[in-house]
Amino acid sequence: MTYIKNIKVMLFCFFYSIINAQTNDIELVKKHLREITLNYTDQIPVETSTSLAKILNEGKFIDINYSDNSAARWEWGVHWQRLTSLAIAYADSTSKQYHSKLLENRIVAGVDFWLTNHSKPKNAWWELIGVPYEMGKVFILMEDEMGTERMQKILPQINLAVRPEMYYYWGKATGQNLLWEAFNHVYASALVGDNAGMKRAFAAAADEIIITKAEGIQPDYSFHQHGAQSYAFGYGKAFSLSAAQILYAANGTKYALSTEKTNLISAYLLEGQRWCSYRNILEYTAMGREISRSDSKTKTIAMAAELMSKVDQRRSIELSDFVLQLKAKQQTNVLTGNRYFPRIDFMVQQVSNFMITIKTVSKDIVSTETGNLENLKGYHLGQGTQFIVRRGDEYEGIFPLWDWEKIPGSLCEQTQKPLLVYDWTKGAQGNSDFVLGVSNGKTGCLTYEYNKDSIRAHRSWFCFDNEMAMLVSALYFERPNPVFQTINQTFAVGNVFINTKKLDNNEIISKKVKSVWHDSISYFFYAKDFRVSAKSVLHQGSWNDINRAESDNKIAKKLFTLGIDAGKSANNGAFACIIAPNVGVKSKSKLKILKNTNVQQVVYNKTSQTLQFVAYYPCEIQLPWCKMTLTVTQAGVGVIQQNTNLLELRFRASKDKETLIRIPGEQRSNTVI
Repeated sequence: MTYIKNIKVMLFCFFYSIINAQTNDIELVKKHLREITLNYTDQIPVETSTSLAKILNEGKFIDINYSDNSAARWEWGVHWQRLTSLAIAYADSTSKQYHSKLLENRIVAGVDFWLTNHSKPKNAWWELIGVPYEMGKVFILMEDEMGTERMQKILPQINLAVRPEMYYYWGKATGQNLLWEAFNHVYASALVGDNAGMKRAFAAAADEIIITKAEGIQPDYSFHQHGAQSYAFGYGKAFSLSAAQILYAANGTKYALSTEKTNLISAYLLEGQRWCSYRNILEYTAMGREISRSDSKTKTIAMAAELMSKVDQRRSIELSDFVLQLKAKQQTNVLTGNRYFPRIDFMVQQVSNFMITIKTVSKDIVSTETGNLENLKGYHLGQGTQFIVRRGDEYEGIFPLWDWEKIPGSLCEQTQKPLLVYDWTKGAQGNSDFVLGVSNGKTGCLTYEYNKDSIRAHRSWFCFDNEMAMLVSALYFERPNPVFQTINQTFAVGNVFINTKKLDNNEIISKKVKSVWHDSISYFFYAKDFRVSAKSVLHQGSWNDINRAESDNKIAKKLFTLGIDAGKSANNGAFACIIAPNVGVKSKSKLKILKNTNVQQVVYNKTSQTLQFVAYYPCEIQLPWCKMTLTVTQAGVGVIQQNTNLLELRFRASKDKETLIRIPGEQRSNTVI
C-alpha cells in the first residue's frame, strides 16, 4: 500500500513539474511579448498619445472617417494602430499616462466600438494580418483590464488566418505573410495559455526562416516577395523584425528556435540588409511599393538588429554597430568593398564615405510593382536604376518631386505622358537573359543587355574603389520623343560647375560639356555626338501623386538633374560617364575607358592595377600588362586584379557559375577563358 502511495506521489510530482514548467515557459513568452510590444514594434510615438487620447470620444477617434475603405490605409486599421499607441502609453511605467484610469476607460471603449461597429476591409491584409497584430499587442499589455468576455470575442479575430492545415492568405501563406500570422498566433496562444497553439506557431515560423529560391531569404541574402522581386526593405524588413520578435519571444523557453535560425537572421541582417544600406539610408529599389510611402524607412530594421543583438551573442557587437549606423550615430561607414547579388540583379559599392547601388532586371526577376494605388509612377524603377549617396539625405523625401522619366540611371523615352502602372507585378518582368555581375569583394562590374519600349543597348557599370564608370554601347532606337539617359536626379545643393566653371544659368544642354560638378561629385562625360544636359530647377508635387493613401499637400524644392540627351534615334550609339564622389571641382578621373563597342567594354584603373571588362561576344581583349591578350570564348563579365607578380581573374558567364584563374607573371602572354 505504501509502495502504491509513493508511486502516486511520484506521478503527481512528475506531472506537476511538467505543468509548472509549461506554465513558466508560457509566462516567460508573455513577458517577452510585453517587452517586444513596448519597445520593439512599429507604433505611433508615445509622445503623441496624449493628443490621441483627447480625440478618442465614446470609443471612436473623431478625426477618422470610418466609412473610408481604402486598400492601403484602412481607417479601422488606423483605429487599432492608435489603440496600440495608447495601450503602450498606459503600460509604460515611464509614461505620464501610466495606468491612468481615464485612459484605460477610453481604450476599452475603443475596443468595444470595434466589436459593435467594424466593417469588412477591401484589402484582406488588414483583416488577416494588420488588425490582428494590433489586437495582440493591445491585449497582451492590458490583459487584466480587458476581461474574459472581451478576450473571448477578440481571440477568433486574432486567429482568423489560422486554419487546421495552414496559415491562410489567399491560399497558403508564405514569406513575411506567414511570419506575421504565426506571430499573431503566438500572441493569441500566450493570452489563453494554449501550449499546442504556441508550439505550432513557433514551429511554422521556424520552417519559414530558411534559405530559399521561392519567396523569402535568398541564397545571396537578398529577399523575394510577390515573386522574384527585390523586397528586402519592404516585406523583407518586416520579415527581419517578425523573425527577431519570434526568436526573442521564444528565447530561453522550450519553444526556442534552433541556433541555425538565429544565425540565419543575423546573417540576413548583416550580409544582406546592412550591405544594402548606408548610414540611415536603405536601398530604394528594394522597397517595392513602400518607396511611395512617407513614413520612416529605418526604424523597423534598427529594432530587428537590436533584438537580434540580445538573442545572438556571437554577432552581438556587429548587430549593435548596425543599430548605431541606422540611427545615424556613426559618421564613417564600417563596410567597404563590393557585393553582387545575383538573385536580384543588383550590385553595391561601399566606401568609407559613399555608397553606389545599381539595380537591373533579367527575365527571372521582377523590377517593381504597383498595388493598392501605391507606387503609381514606378514604371522605370529597377531598369538600370543607380543611386549615389554620401551624406544620406540626397534622396530622402524626394520622390513626390521626381520627374519619374528621369529616375537616376534610367534610359527611356521622354513622353511627358502618364506612366503605365504594373498591376502588382504583371508586366514588370525583365526580358533579357544577359544580366550578369562579377565581384572580387573590393570592386565589381554589372552588365545589362537592355531592351525596353523599343530601346536596345548594352549597359554596364564598372565599380572601383573611389569611382564608377557607366558605359552604354550598341544603342538602337527610333522614337517620336527624345530618349534620355539620366545620370542623377537629386536635391540641388549649392552651385553647379560645367568644365570647372560655375554655371550662371539654371540649365545647359551642349555637346561641349566634358565635366559637371555638383554637391562634391564630379561627372566626366565621353558622349561624342550626344548632348549633355544639366539643370537645377524647382520641382513641385505631393505624396498623393504617387500614393493615393498619402497627403495631397503640395511641396516644392529645387532638384539637380543630369544626363545625356540621345535624341530621337540612334544607330549603334555609344557614350560613357565616370562618377567620382567626394572630390573637388578641378578633380580628374583615375579611370581609363579602353573600349566601349558593341563587342566589348573595358575600363582600367592604373592606380589599383584593376581591369574590368564585358564581352558580349567571343573576342580578344588587350590587357595593359606586358602586351598580354585575353581570349574570351563566350559572352561574360570579368574583373582582373594584379597582385605583385600574380594576376587574379574572376569571370562569370552565368549567374550560377564563376571562374577564378590565377596567372603567374611568367605565363603572361595569351590567356583563354
